[in-house]
Amino acid sequence: ADFDASLKEHLAADPPDVVHVEGYFLAGHLPAELPVPLVLVEENVEYLIDRDNELQGRARGAPWQGGAPWQISKEREYAALAKATLVGAVCQEDADIILRDAPRLSVSVFPNGADHLGLGPGKTDERGAPSEHVTFIGNYSWGPTLDGAWSLVTEIWPRVMKAHPTARLALVGAGIPGDLRAAAEAGGIQAVGEVRDVLPVLAATGIFVCPLWIRSGIKVKMLEALSAGCAVVCTSAALRGLPAAVGQAVVTADDTRRFADEIGNLIADPARRRQLAKLAEQALHSFPTWDEAADILISGWRRAPSVTP
Repeated sequence: ADFDASLKEHLAADPPDVVHVEGYFLAGHLPAELPVPLVLVEENVEYLIDRDNELQGRARGAPWQGGAPWQISKEREYAALAKATLVGAVCQEDADIILRDAPRLSVSVFPNGADHLGLGPGKTDERGAPSEHVTFIGNYSWGPTLDGAWSLVTEIWPRVMKAHPTARLALVGAGIPGDLRAAAEAGGIQAVGEVRDVLPVLAATGIFVCPLWIRSGIKVKMLEALSAGCAVVCTSAALRGLPAAVGQAVVTADDTRRFADEIGNLIADPARRRQLAKLAEQALHSFPTWDEAADILISGWRRAPSVTP
């Protein structure tokens, strides 16, 4: 309540030209009457995450914890989007879903850039040496990442180890819960946790894995792994929203058994890893830079005042 009151006072004292909000759940902090355009950007179509979790027997929270069936999540999400002058999505696939659900909304695509690691063509090391170093990076406080990590630790990696007992797996990123850390370490997996910079981690990685089973938004971890020249094994869900060229630069597997087998295949095939690294470099040409992404966003801010509600 204190935050809401402070925000209302700030907006009244120094009115902006446009208000930009990341995520519909934050829009509820805005005053009911907002005299300037609202640009509301959705990093994911959130209710779809709730729906997929429920289909797999997992809800985001019990009703007394703020959880609700995905249909109610959808109602809440679109009630917030309806107040926006302009709705932003990070990929065309999300934009199409939003427009299908609510065709009266004004929707634009505000893509992510892909050059924040400072890499470009020819700036990655040759990936020819045999490598048994496998890495997964994510924010483990986010449900789909945590779900993928558990499948990696309990189902995928034990199968890899049977065929390649000297292979090494590292879990990198913030928010690794204690039970996942314990399970990982019991299985000989290194739970690294948060790092200052992912580039050295990716430079030391032969194979990057992304076993995400819930489709949502765009996976920045995928952009980073491709930029670093890693061979990538991922699910179809991890490719969501990415250009078609990326699909040719990765190995895709949509069940845990095949996922493990594909990791093993790449461990044993350095020539294939080199080929994937070259395809990844070509695929990067289809991504905008962050300067280009910023220009697209700024053009949306400038266009917002002329959008008819």
